[in-house]
Amino acid sequence: MNENNEYEIVHNYYLQADMLHETGEYENALSAISKALEMRPDEASFYDLRGLCQMHLGLYQNAIEAFDKAIYFESNHANAYNNRAIAKALLGRYDEALADFSYAAKFFKEFLKEYTIEPSRLAFWNDFMWMDTKAIFSFYNRGVTLMKQNKFEKAAVEFMTVISIDPQNLEAHHCLKSLQIVG
Repeated sequence: MNENNEYEIVHNYYLQADMLHETGEYENALSAISKALEMRPDEASFYDLRGLCQMHLGLYQNAIEAFDKAIYFESNHANAYNNRAIAKALLGRYDEALADFSYAAKFFKEFLKEYTIEPSRLAFWNDFMWMDTKAIFSFYNRGVTLMKQNKFEKAAVEFMTVISIDPQNLEAHHCLKSLQIVG
């Protein structure tokens, strides 16, 4: 098999897995991404997708291990940090989750700085920006985790950060409003 054919086959497995994941067919997506990983076992984004599928299937520890591999192969993979944090939070490991959300936010901020994108313009950039916007939600997820720990002032800062990036983010507005009621 020549290199172009192998790339096309692997790419097709990945696209199939991504589509299946998006439609909620997590077991089939997991099967497709596993085939892609058999051919390219060093691809961080493949492990990230594997972890997402496992997380949706309730296999949180397996998902964490997949996200660990994604981070091993790409140490600044913001989405893998964010997704691993979600899995840890679902297991009640909030302090570990906060650390991962912080890493995701750090890499996201570095991306913005590197490409000199003003955060207030990010909402307009999302439609054609190559970086997955899930990294933005590292701030939101960090806020939710802080709320679960009753750290309301710190949580409010995170939701305000989300709103500064995406003023239309209804979830962040809702959480911020609920914090004002609590506080």
